[in-house]
Amino acid sequence: MPKHPGLTTQPILRFRKGTMTATDDILAVEEPLDIRVRTGGADRSVAITMRTPGRDEDLARGFLFTEGVLLADLPVTVETGKENVVTVTLPPGQNVDWKRLERHSYTSSSCGVCGKTSLEQVYAAVPYGEAPGVGCQVDAALIHSLPAKLRAAQELFDKTGGIHAAGLFDLSGQLLHFAEDVGRHNALDKLIGYG
Repeated sequence: MPKHPGLTTQPILRFRKGTMTATDDILAVEEPLDIRVRTGGADRSVAITMRTPGRDEDLARGFLFTEGVLLADLPVTVETGKENVVTVTLPPGQNVDWKRLERHSYTSSSCGVCGKTSLEQVYAAVPYGEAPGVGCQVDAALIHSLPAKLRAAQELFDKTGGIHAAGLFDLSGQLLHFAEDVGRHNALDKLIGYG
């Protein structure tokens, strides 16, 4: 059995050149995660998303940041005591626009805007506007080298062949951090929430 919580083994029958062989295959796990927010002494579920287990705290922080609930410098407490539940406790006085967070379907690992009922909700999900220009240029050859560097770091993809990744690189092309998940939006949220 793989040691990573996002991997499992499954007995399969493999057919090659007309021969059937019983073997085990390593698969990526996809399970629900209830992301909850505690404010004013009360807990409330914000989303249930399908994800690859592992780095659930990062996923919750990143998801809440991209939904506009958390500010980048806001100190929070994250609890993972109950299986498949993460509770993020906001500091006193931090208000949450619960109406803006409403969804009318479950959140799958494939799409961070699923269940939104208007374009305004989609655009309001990341209210931070455009990043200010930093006046840097990156050579096209460096950009083209980044996917191979990210792929070389992907432990879960190596074992399963079916998982997404998001990576953060510096201007010299050094991989600073990365995250993997069955959902590409979750991989990015795990990367954003790292810390």
